Amino acid sequence: IIHPGEFERIFTSEKKHLFLRAQNVRPFFCDFNNKVYISEKITRTIESNKLLNEDVLITRTGANFGQSCLFDKKSKDNVYASSHSLILRPNSINPYFLTIYLNTKFGKDLIKKSMYGAVQPQISPYYIYKFPFPKISEKFEKTLENKYKSALKSYQEAISIIDETNNFFLKKLNLNSENDLKLTFIKNFKDLENRIDPGFYQPAYEKLIKQLKNKKHSTIENLLIKKPSKGVEVGGDNYLNYNEKEGKNFYRISDFNFFGFSGDCKKITNKIFTENKKHKINQGDVLFSKDGTLGISYHVDEEINGILSAAFLILPFKENISKEYLSFVLNSQIIKDQILKISGGAIINHIKPDEVLSLIVPLLDNIGVKKIDSQMKNIKKLYRNAYDMVSECVLQLEENINK
Repeated sequence: IIHPGEFERIFTSEKKHLFLRAQNVRPFFCDFNNKVYISEKITRTIESNKLLNEDVLITRTGANFGQSCLFDKKSKDNVYASSHSLILRPNSINPYFLTIYLNTKFGKDLIKKSMYGAVQPQISPYYIYKFPFPKISEKFEKTLENKYKSALKSYQEAISIIDETNNFFLKKLNLNSENDLKLTFIKNFKDLENRIDPGFYQPAYEKLIKQLKNKKHSTIENLLIKKPSKGVEVGGDNYLNYNEKEGKNFYRISDFNFFGFSGDCKKITNKIFTENKKHKINQGDVLFSKDGTLGISYHVDEEINGILSAAFLILPFKENISKEYLSFVLNSQIIKDQILKISGGAIINHIKPDEVLSLIVPLLDNIGVKKIDSQMKNIKKLYRNAYDMVSECVLQLEENINK
């Protein structure tokens, strides 16, 4: 077990050394939709953080504490793990089996028992060394491995289509994915707005906004039929214990990414759910994260039985434009750069609802919108296929252990 080292987190626009943060470690799959990169100079100080193919990652602290996935290296680029994760590099245990086991109810219970610290829970590597593992036949282990590999293949196809769609989107806008951030620049005092944080005046962001305003565009506010609503905080005291499965789902930002919600969320009582039913997720909603990990969006195209935390905005878009297209744009670097400009001086990652309404959304022609709509539906299909396969692996292993 390797505990990656910490370093001063200064990210770079040079896309060479990918840094995998705790928020990128999701059940079964590494989430590469919110990428950041570090410099060559920094990598020389954190060589132990470098990930190898088939390493197993566990988040040891943070909002998505205890989540685990297998690192499936598909490129020549070096990838470095955050100090908020632990790297498991097994010699005698099949890494595919290990990851599946850590995502079963048995593995999750063991991870929870290895937790220490009340305010900021962490996982002790010492206890992970002591985890008991079930003995299964080589044939069954190989079956699980092959199914997991098929799931990873489907997931990687989804990621490839996301990259392809991003390139298509930027090409249609005649933009590139590089934001040439300046370490030093000058802004005259007379030109300052009601902000004094330097990031707000970053020339790269101002250049982007000027470019977007010269193309067909709208603000989020002008695309809505009414004001956005938000979720609710029910309070940690109202969460059910981990093994109580009878409650309703309560979704936080740590349960959410580009592909939607993970099943590994908090549970609340039926009573709390009923009292807050107006915050229930509805099919057709477009969600947007305004706290924590900013600027993640998802179009809800299926029934989800749960309510949202207050970190979410629900954006009621007009019906004359594809919601899949809008959710794709809201996940794009173009929106993230606008958010960075707005939130740059904040101590806590947060963007106000009225600031969300002011974000500029580029509008492609009908052919471009239809292509992205189709690609998004294909991406979701591939991801759900991958998630169904790993869920089946978990169920089969749990049944095998219970025999």
